[in-house]
Parts: sequence; C-alpha cells; structure tokens
Amino acid sequence: MPYGRTRGDLGSQVDFVRLKKETREKTKAAMAKYGLDAVLCMRQENCRYLTIGPAYPVYRYVFFPGHAEEPTHFEAGMIEPAYRDIPGQKVKVAIPVPEALLLNSPAAFDVQLAKLVAQLKQELAEAGLLKGRIGIDTDSGRLIGALEAEGIKVTLDGWRAMTDARLRKTRDEIELMRISCAIIEAGFQRAREVIRPGITEQQVYAEMAKRCLEQGAELVAGGHVSSGPHSFPIANTRTDRIIRPGDIVLIDLYDLQYWGYKTCYYRNFVVGKPTQAQKDAWARARDYTWNAIRMMKPGVTTGQVAALWPRAEEFGYADEEGACLCQWAHGMGLTGYEPPLISRIWSIDHPEVLEEGMVMAMETISPTGEITPDHPTGQALRIEEEIYITKNGCELLSVWPVDEIIECW
Repeated sequence: MPYGRTRGDLGSQVDFVRLKKETREKTKAAMAKYGLDAVLCMRQENCRYLTIGPAYPVYRYVFFPGHAEEPTHFEAGMIEPAYRDIPGQKVKVAIPVPEALLLNSPAAFDVQLAKLVAQLKQELAEAGLLKGRIGIDTDSGRLIGALEAEGIKVTLDGWRAMTDARLRKTRDEIELMRISCAIIEAGFQRAREVIRPGITEQQVYAEMAKRCLEQGAELVAGGHVSSGPHSFPIANTRTDRIIRPGDIVLIDLYDLQYWGYKTCYYRNFVVGKPTQAQKDAWARARDYTWNAIRMMKPGVTTGQVAALWPRAEEFGYADEEGACLCQWAHGMGLTGYEPPLISRIWSIDHPEVLEEGMVMAMETISPTGEITPDHPTGQALRIEEEIYITKNGCELLSVWPVDEIIECW
C-alpha cells in the first residue's frame, strides 16, 4: 500500500476504473474459451466481479453479453435508484424470487419465476441472443428448466467461465487483498493488547471486529477465537470461555471483507511465557507452512505441495478424511474458498497446476502434546499465510511476524 487507500496528490494504488475494465475483459476471454454468447450471474461473488457492491442477497443478478461494453445490473427495487447514475453499467429493477416463497407460497414463487424468465428473455431479445448459448452460474433446476422451456439455451459453463476469469487476480485485486490483510493485522494488534487472564473469547473477538470495522472492513462475517482446550481440536467458534494463564489463543478472521475481497489469516498468542513444547509445536507448524510456501510457483502441482505435509497418522488422526482442514491450502478472492484446493485427501492423486496471479491461503496445525486437567486433549499452534503467485515464485500478502509465538499479558 505505498499510496494508502484514498486518492490524493500521490494518486491511488487501487484504480477502480481499471479494476472493472480488466475483470470484464477477463470475463469476455473466459466466455470465448467456453463458447458462450453471454453470462447470467446469480451468484453474488460473480455479480460483484462485474459490477459493484455490496450485494443484497437474492435480489441481485447480472447479465453480460459478450459483445457488450457493459453489463446490465438488476438490483432490488429499494436500492436500484441509488445505483442509476454509476457509470459503466446499466441498472434495472430486479424481479425478486425468494426461495422462501417456494416453501410457503409455491403459487407466488411460480408467478415470480415466470416474471423473471420474461424479463431475461426480453434482455436476450434486445441483445440479439435469443438463439445464443448462455452461461449461467447457478444449478437451480427450476430456473434452468423455466428458461429452457422458453427455448433459451443455458449451460453451467457460465459457472466455469466465471470461476476461470476470477482465478488469476489483477493488480488491483491483489492490492485490495493486501489492504484486507493490513486491516486484520490491526485486529491482531488489538487482540495482543487485550488478551489477558479473565477476558473471554467473545470479548477478544468483539475488540478485534471493532478495530477492523474502524479500519475500513465492510464486514467481519466470520472468524474465531479458540483458546486453551478449544485450540485442539479447534472449536472454530468463540464462546464465553474465560482465558487463563498458559492458554494458547488461536485467532482466524476469515470472511473479513474489504471491497468484497475476503480473508483467511491465522495467528497465535500465548497467555504468559510459552513452554518448550509450545515453542516446538510452533516451529513445526511454521515449517509445514513455509516449506509449502517456498514450493509455490507457476508450474508446480498441488500434489507436489500436499506431499510436503505430514500424513494424518503422524499427528494423531486415523486417516486423511478425519484430518480434513488440518494441513491444507485454498484459493482466495471474492469468496473464501476458491480453486485450487490443496489437501492430501485429493491433491496427490488428482493434482492441479499452479498459475501466476492465483492468491492462496496456506494453513497448517501442530499439536503441543501437553495433556493437563485444563487441557485434556492438549493444545495446538496454527499458522496461516496469504500469498499470491508471481512469475517466478510467490509473495506474501500477510506480514504479521511468525518468528516466534506472540506473548500477551
């Protein structure tokens, strides 16, 4: 973030005009790759990729013909007027088709679905694409069936095309994700300040969330503070448990959102001085993570990365399925879990090739093996880094130090 987040005499590192230009160009290239004349996006991450946010679930969808310069953004009636004057997109009122109607008022659902299909058919007619091949990114059988009943040819290749377009990030997307990591680091600093005996997991999370929202996060939708016995196995929540001396505190703010771009970023804290067993577990987790990171570059396969991690049996699990999420990596972007996904469960037998521009979250865990009355299953250390793959290797987006466990109190 050499120039900060806002425009000024030094300019701005994030150019939102360029961002939308490039994401739409990438979408058109993906449409051409899959032989699509247009895409109809119902999934909110794809809508935001092509237009603006934040999304209002259920009521937003986007239609983008391959020959058009700008997409048509259909928005909920209450919100639509606020978006009319935004350049670079057409804006129209969406037809709401809430799934709740399907359960409670099927007749109303059918009426609304018919209205939506009529609206989309009109859009296709105006674009000269009634006979075109239209990619859709939802597997809703009712919507697909209703469109096909009107002679509209739709295919789930729309989902594949949008995933393909979003797979490799632009320079502005990477900068937005770098900023999202910086916001989390402000949250980690707040956690470091407040973690002490007597505070609860929920209170730590609340302090972090407040700091992150103050720093510009749109949303802190997920995350956990797992202390002491909740660190192994990881509870993945935050409770009213009172944190005590000797506790490890695992913190992950996943689904923190900045301009739609999500995070997944673990760090560890210890209440007091770490024991030797905790230091050793930390070193193992750090090695698991960083040995994999050093491998990350274009052309390397996910199988090669997964093979670096210990087998489930080596750290106390019966099989790889039972150890799912312990040692793994996942793509990041407008959702928290994007391709590729790296795990010993599937990656060794079904490898994928890493490409320049991918953003990945790399996360591993290492138990301490210390069994006490307060920690009947022990505790664990977990590290997660966010990286993006460059032409010759990878670079860190997450920069909170991992040289040693952070001591609190």
